[in-house]
Amino acid sequence: QPHVTPFASAPEECYDRLPDDLGFPANVPRDVRERSASAYRDYLAMTLAVDDMLGDLMRYLDESGLAENTLLIFTSDHGTQMGAQGRPAWDKKLPYEESLRVPMMARLPGAFEGGHVRDALMSPVDLFPTLCGLCDVSVPRTVEGIDLSDAWLDSEGAAEQDAVFTMNF
Repeated sequence: QPHVTPFASAPEECYDRLPDDLGFPANVPRDVRERSASAYRDYLAMTLAVDDMLGDLMRYLDESGLAENTLLIFTSDHGTQMGAQGRPAWDKKLPYEESLRVPMMARLPGAFEGGHVRDALMSPVDLFPTLCGLCDVSVPRTVEGIDLSDAWLDSEGAAEQDAVFTMNF
């Protein structure tokens, strides 16, 4: 298993910041919570560690004057089950909401308002064309995917998708 390590998954202080009761989602069966608790605690501690590092990077960009001209994207390759639907904690190969919802954050001063959530459907193949659109760069004709930059910018009449295709090998 790629997510198992003999070392701590995150700095100890990240574990210390977690609540004693992890508050599993309702769709995690009670009998699965016990065997998923350790992995869920690791996942949340890792999330806090990455959040801290991302905050450090954003502060650096602000303090160095680079933030105004920097498009910052943070994303992941997949969501996580963590026991939902009774599946193993690191299971991610089934098309459940928890696996398909991929965390992503974008920051572009002057374009994105802080804390605003966009709900446009997006597939990984759309990320590069969208970034090209945000940076006023032509999308190469050999690139698949859709430029959803207008949806990201909350422009009226922005193109949106009704569905996205996903597959796992």
